[in-house]
Amino acid sequence: MATVNARRTPKTERRAPAKAAPVEVEDKRASIRRLARIEGQVRGLMRMLEEGRSSGEVLIQVSSVQQALRSVAREQLHSQARAALRGSYTADKADQVIGDMLEHAFRHAR
Repeated sequence: MATVNARRTPKTERRAPAKAAPVEVEDKRASIRRLARIEGQVRGLMRMLEEGRSSGEVLIQVSSVQQALRSVAREQLHSQARAALRGSYTADKADQVIGDMLEHAFRHAR
């Protein structure tokens, strides 16, 4: 049986990740606060499992955590897009473009 040698990219050919547009400090703080709350929710889920709570109760909380994480993702994308589009549109138009983009991106992500 022959082995297949996958071509590996030498380190010298690897590209560094693209630099993202800077996220606003307040947006970053809000995301960190939100993630801290989510962390608390996950700890609560662990306690629920340890206490032997019903699957229904646990699944409701899992759904809540998933929605909270989607919300963080949406806010991160919004902030990143706003920073990238800054100067290309007026603030109101940029928010409209970003809102439309996020609506399309998250419409089928559930």
